[in-house]
Amino acid sequence: MDKSRPLYTISQNSGSLFSSKPHMTISQASSSSTTPPTTIGTVTFHSWSRSIDLELHGRSIPFEPEGIFTRAYAYQSPAFGEKLRWECDGVWGADLVLVNGRSEWIARFDASLFSMSKTGKIHIVNGGVMGMALDEIVVSGCAMVQHQRRKDSSGGG
Repeated sequence: MDKSRPLYTISQNSGSLFSSKPHMTISQASSSSTTPPTTIGTVTFHSWSRSIDLELHGRSIPFEPEGIFTRAYAYQSPAFGEKLRWECDGVWGADLVLVNGRSEWIARFDASLFSMSKTGKIHIVNGGVMGMALDEIVVSGCAMVQHQRRKDSSGGG
C-alpha cells in the first residue's frame, strides 16, 4: 500500500443546528487525478437525540446507542451479516474497538491523544477485509470518532 495516497477522504459540515446535512461525507479516494472521488457513505447527527444516521452505498443503517448509560453504539452490519458494536477502550475511553456478538475484535481506532500530529489510526484485525466491509468499518468508525469529539467538546458525558 502506498502510504502517501489516501484510501478515503472525509468532508465535514459544521454540525450546528442550522448546518446542512449530512454532517460528514466519506469518499473513496480516486486512483487518478482526473477521476473524482466516489462517495461511499454519509453521517448525520441529531441535535435532540443520541441516534446517528449512517448511509452506506445508498443504504440507510440505523446506528443506535446500546443503552442510556453506555458509550457503545451498535448497528446491524450488511457486510458482516450480524450486529456489530463500537465501544470505548483504552486510556480515558479515547480509543474505540469494533466487536461482534462474540466480543471478538474486528477493528480498533487508536485516537493517538498524545501524538503531535493528532491523527488516529484504524487497525483491521483481519487484514483481508476489503470492499463493502472495509467501507462499512471506515464509515461507522468515523461516525463514532466524530460523535465522541462532539460529545467531548460540548461537555457531555
